[in-house]
Amino acid sequence: MLSGNKRTLDNTIKRELTFHENDTLQLKDLDKIIQFNKSRILGTGIANQININLKNWDTESGKTDVLVEIKEAIFLYPIPIAELADRNFNVWIKEQKASLSRLNIGTYTYWLNASGRAELMKFTLLFGYTNKFEFNYTQPALNTKRTIGINLNLHYSSSKELGYDTQNNKLVFKRLNEPAIQKQKYTVGVFYRPEVFTNYTFSISYQKNNISDSIINSYNEDFLGKSIHQNYFSAKYQLDIDKRNLKVFATKGFKISTYLQKDGIFEQDDLNRIIWGIGGEKYWALSQKWNIDLKMKAQLTHYFNDKIPYYTNKALGYEKDYLRGYEYYVVDGQKYYWGKTNLKYLILDKIIHWGKIMPIPKLRNMPIQFFPSLNFDAGYVDNKLQKASNNLQNTFLFSYGFGWNTLLYNNKLIQIEYSINHLNEKALFLHYDIGF
Repeated sequence: MLSGNKRTLDNTIKRELTFHENDTLQLKDLDKIIQFNKSRILGTGIANQININLKNWDTESGKTDVLVEIKEAIFLYPIPIAELADRNFNVWIKEQKASLSRLNIGTYTYWLNASGRAELMKFTLLFGYTNKFEFNYTQPALNTKRTIGINLNLHYSSSKELGYDTQNNKLVFKRLNEPAIQKQKYTVGVFYRPEVFTNYTFSISYQKNNISDSIINSYNEDFLGKSIHQNYFSAKYQLDIDKRNLKVFATKGFKISTYLQKDGIFEQDDLNRIIWGIGGEKYWALSQKWNIDLKMKAQLTHYFNDKIPYYTNKALGYEKDYLRGYEYYVVDGQKYYWGKTNLKYLILDKIIHWGKIMPIPKLRNMPIQFFPSLNFDAGYVDNKLQKASNNLQNTFLFSYGFGWNTLLYNNKLIQIEYSINHLNEKALFLHYDIGF
């Protein structure tokens, strides 16, 4: 039995549940099952609050109704944004002295669950250091069984400044009076979800990169492989098995992912390589408040010729592939491996009722959790093109420290972490994830 889902279709919610009508459940496992399913639905972003209760219990037959009550989340997020052009907040503060010229100003617009099927549309429009337009659409329910979905992505960006080389483990930038780099990428993907935890994805994309001839003539002739153009098609297959209770900052369950990507499908493509990656996450609840997790990833890239463009030879320090304590650095290479572990303690778990102070009704009840943590990371990058000044390549890297983690609305995470790396460098770092 469902209630509170004014927009969300019943099947959208039922698809996320691990139990269904006429299932037989063990009484001793009932509380764990209810808590796990509450977390799963909250993790989709379609609800801010959920209650699962038993109703009309027949003690003789052991039959009962399960009532699922939700408070739907806000579905349209038009967010004015000042986005950092740098790899992370910490680089912007220390390396770039918080220069406002390195900001992109514009809007993110998220439209979630427009037709009640948990679909997501994202529009990005930014101007400034980098001019960027991006559109992403995910429809998880093309068929009535909700097993087949589709994803579309369009991306265009242009910037007059470019990180053209890595020296002393840091990006070196050059600003021109003309666009230093322009990027276009178009992707269409189809995914198959035969059951609630398993997802198979196959995608085709076309990418086009153009750089100013000043870059290869004066700064790095190998940036795109001795050319100012790089055009190629890609095909990617990915398998995800996701049994985490939350997509952002999980505390129970596990996730396994593996992918195989071929860049350069046709003979005329400018890039010819294959990428294989595998990653896993495991979360253990030691008690109601203590939990520990381990995350690991490995990626191997093989180029079918000796032409390895600098621009595609990325490993650690980009997007989510980083080690804490090394946020100021990048480590390039063809193979990389990393692991992260955290010991967390829940000290606050409540709902703040903002009332009319919050002008958006669906955000007035804010779930909030605080977790202090102890952290340890380790990793290694294998690069056969190592430069002497980039001494973090082909070297065992590790770091440790502690953090303060704040989870808002079940899918928005703010992390403040103090980390010490193997060079004995100590610093405070900020990370965040808004959960889309």
